[in-house]
Amino acid sequence: MIGGQRGKPEAKYLGTGSYRCGRLRDKKGTGELEPCGGSMSHRGGRYRCEVRQTRGKSICEGVVTLADRIDHAVGQAWIHHITALEPGDPVVIEIARRWLAFADPETQARKNEAQKALEAAQRRVKKLEDDFYVYGKMDEERFEELSEGQRAVIESIAATLEALDAEADLSPLTQVAALREAWEAADMADKRMLLKCTLGKKGITVKPAARQGDHTPILERLEFDWLSKKDTATEK
Repeated sequence: MIGGQRGKPEAKYLGTGSYRCGRLRDKKGTGELEPCGGSMSHRGGRYRCEVRQTRGKSICEGVVTLADRIDHAVGQAWIHHITALEPGDPVVIEIARRWLAFADPETQARKNEAQKALEAAQRRVKKLEDDFYVYGKMDEERFEELSEGQRAVIESIAATLEALDAEADLSPLTQVAALREAWEAADMADKRMLLKCTLGKKGITVKPAARQGDHTPILERLEFDWLSKKDTATEK
């Protein structure tokens, strides 16, 4: 499944939720400088630091940048990044998993519920075994009767999960070409989500221009926290 959710609200701008202000500011009055890290929202054809907008210049002088310019550059950077990955890279698999969870939330919700039910049944089996083998709280006949029931539940849930995994086949999306095609065919809402699927927690940091009218290429002012193999290991 390449397309996103039906009935989703229209989105006009790519960076909402992903761009972060890179203006250096005083770290809690210590005199030590750190990037602001505040979200950047769109207003009047530009992305602006929300910290500056809501808390004032004394907290962060903010970053302002033309929306069309940065969105185009980020889109090109996304394609370049994706096409540089190997098809079997764990990062590609994680991107596909994230995208499928967005594109097919109903199946993802069913998988989550089935996994919770499986873990609960496994805990019940463990308790039965402790009650029988460790504490001697029941006779063997009762233990076998209850255990058999729980094993049947576990087998049923495992079969459900297997069927859901077959239904939510990641393989078409684990091909780099398929992800690129998804981007090229996507509307702005789907592009925004595809971008988020490839980013780590820090998103994209936008550094301020050196001066008004600075012609430095916008890509040189961007720091991408691309999803890494380390991220795929910690999110399992």
